[in-house]
Amino acid sequence: MRWIVTAATPVELSHVPPDHPAVLGTVVTGAGKTASAVAVTAALARVACRMPSLNGVGVLNVGTAGSLDGRAGGVARPSRAWAWDLDAASLAALGIPVEDEVALDGGDGSVIATGDRFVCDAALARTLAGRAGLVDMECYAVALAARSFGVPVRAVKWISDPADESAASLWGDAAARGAAELRDAVLDALEGDHCPARR
Repeated sequence: MRWIVTAATPVELSHVPPDHPAVLGTVVTGAGKTASAVAVTAALARVACRMPSLNGVGVLNVGTAGSLDGRAGGVARPSRAWAWDLDAASLAALGIPVEDEVALDGGDGSVIATGDRFVCDAALARTLAGRAGLVDMECYAVALAARSFGVPVRAVKWISDPADESAASLWGDAAARGAAELRDAVLDALEGDHCPARR
């Protein structure tokens, strides 16, 4: 497998070795679901134009995540990404079904909540914790774009903050501090022999 490695910001990609044989390319998506979906779609379209098929290509989303379940620091490999701010229930009632969760390969069983809001509110974090253990702003969109091309997608996230009122002040230092630990987890994901083939 060769992987397109994506993250919202350059610091989150700073310890990913771009010359690693399993790295097909790196993409800084920008923050939020729309920017991430557009960036990953464009990257996969470019690869599809120069390769006869996308067989053997995957997308690996890396970066930081807030903790909803009390974990402090460390690496998580979520198994599902949930778009927490997508009102799937109301849309379904209108006869417009939407997919508000996307499966991720090689996960640890956890769910990551993705939304277009930097969660730094303890009350909101408690609400989201009813369905997810982590929160970010890109993973669901990255996964949805990858799945639309039929390629495997996985995520490796370093827990940077508790998603409460301290999150904004903690994130910058935590993102830089966690980059080296994130690098080790990314290398494990790139080099693992359990990487899935294209579906």
